[in-house]
Amino acid sequence: MPDSMTAAPVLDHAFVVAIARLELLVAAPQVPADAPAHASLLDELAVDARTLREFATRLEYRFGLSVPDEDWPHLRTLDEVAAYVVGRTARNAA
Repeated sequence: MPDSMTAAPVLDHAFVVAIARLELLVAAPQVPADAPAHASLLDELAVDARTLREFATRLEYRFGLSVPDEDWPHLRTLDEVAAYVVGRTARNAA
């Protein structure tokens, strides 16, 4: 049985969306704070490639993961980012 003091917490989708939204606002202050989680980062929210890289780096640091470059093109919305982070942290906790 894992020690509850050392087991990694399992994150939920809404929490990760909220944290990702905060990190996005730091990287891209022009994005509305209430931007829908299903909005395309590139197309609808007009986040450029440099800003997207900063956002990615902030998320990797915040959640303690390394996201392979080949995964980022599939993470087009805050919802997709959250689902990915939740899935990765759940696998790492197992």
